[in-house]
Amino acid sequence: MVGFRRNKGSLMKALLIRLQGAFVTLFALAVALIPAWIYLLVRAYAEPSGFWQELALGVVGAWILGSIQLLLMIFWIGGACWYWFETIENAVLRVEEADRRERFEARHRG
Repeated sequence: MVGFRRNKGSLMKALLIRLQGAFVTLFALAVALIPAWIYLLVRAYAEPSGFWQELALGVVGAWILGSIQLLLMIFWIGGACWYWFETIENAVLRVEEADRRERFEARHRG
């Protein structure tokens, strides 16, 4: 991009957009990991002592919470990829538009 200049405002805005994206992604990850946290808390408080208790808790953890966990992680990966690709695409479009505007102004200035 020939002749493209970034001022401090656009750099700060780009940094804030990336920080906002990081916080949104981390919050979504925390929400997606809720089934794992539930399983760990239940297992810590239940303290299974026998074979059947271990088996029952393992079935609940693996089948029910594990399937929910897998589904939420797939949604998280898809959502994070969509969010970051959309953010990057919008940033590229803004840079191209600023470059086009700058070339237009340079042509019509003199």
